[in-house]
Amino acid sequence: EEMISQACFVFCTLNCAGRPSVLHSLRRRPVFAVICDEAAQAPEAETLIPLQTSPANLVLIGDPQQLSATVCHSRAADCAGIGRSMMERILLVGRCACDLLEEQYRMHPDIS
Repeated sequence: EEMISQACFVFCTLNCAGRPSVLHSLRRRPVFAVICDEAAQAPEAETLIPLQTSPANLVLIGDPQQLSATVCHSRAADCAGIGRSMMERILLVGRCACDLLEEQYRMHPDIS
């Protein structure tokens, strides 16, 4: 706990951010930003976990054109609206800036 409360940066999974010891340490001081990698694949409920720290900024990084949120796909999940990521929901509303890369660097050009 002491290490977390003194750190400038804390890297962890979304679920780890919800551990009581981690939350307790992070709530003692201002959190400038939560940066969520692979945000297009994270179920919305999981992305809410680190927001309990009341960050000043939220940065979602991911590709909404690739894999969707990783949940059990069913009619019930779709009806309940839990089959999407927070990133997808925010993009649908259209009230946030979204920058997309124009060139990808991880795939061979012949298959990109």
